[in-house]
Amino acid sequence: VLLAGGKVKKDVYGGYAAGKGKSVKNTITLSGKRNFASIDLYGGFSAGNGDAFTGNRLVADAFTGKVKGLYNFQHYNFALPNTLESGGVVIAVQGKTAANLDKTNVMIEGMQGGGKSLKPGDVITLIGKVRGKPASFRGSKVKKGISEIYTFSSKVSGGNLQAVVESVDQDPKTK
Repeated sequence: VLLAGGKVKKDVYGGYAAGKGKSVKNTITLSGKRNFASIDLYGGFSAGNGDAFTGNRLVADAFTGKVKGLYNFQHYNFALPNTLESGGVVIAVQGKTAANLDKTNVMIEGMQGGGKSLKPGDVITLIGKVRGKPASFRGSKVKKGISEIYTFSSKVSGGNLQAVVESVDQDPKTK
């Protein structure tokens, strides 16, 4: 499911299983600057309590915006927008329920070229309003454009999943 334009008025499901079926290996991709503050996003949903978590992925592709809630995602992948500054938020959860990060995998896979550059020590919020912490985080060798390579660490602080810029290097291929 790709959410990149138009209006969304109802909750969005990457997959839905009636009965006791599974709803696994689904992907929802968010793109652009959007306000989904009244929309819950489900990687999967099973009416009969079947597996609705395994392999479900949320991709934030140069996305910044609000959602009501995030449910049943095992993987969170981020391609950061070039408008993001230190202190910025990628996904702000607006509903009452914090996104559960237990047993999840989080990866920053890239950054748009141009625009703003982050520097070591800068902190961005990947997901605002979380509980738990990811089982794994990958934020090394993250390319921005053609020449910058970032390394990020992660932390959960103040109920937010944050990425901290540890280093910024120039790609040796572009020196």
